[in-house]
Amino acid sequence: MKLALWCLQPDFVKRPSMSVVVKVLEGVMDVEPGLNYGFLNVPAEKAVAKTSTVSSVLASVLSGPRSTHALDNILGNLSQPAPLVARS
Repeated sequence: MKLALWCLQPDFVKRPSMSVVVKVLEGVMDVEPGLNYGFLNVPAEKAVAKTSTVSSVLASVLSGPRSTHALDNILGNLSQPAPLVARS
């Protein structure tokens, strides 16, 4: 578990390289002490806001007809495509 958290450090400089990950898995090395675990504490209102947006889309997809046309209509209403720019 500590190895996974080491790999998820917000500061990429503090993340281990793949060779270090292998050494830890082999038991040759230990996980670096003093890691930042603060990123695990997501404020409740942010988690709820993101979840409610996603779950409303998922609920409409799951409760609707099972066709790609219906899914395209739902997803098409979420965002407008970016305009294409011709290169010269």
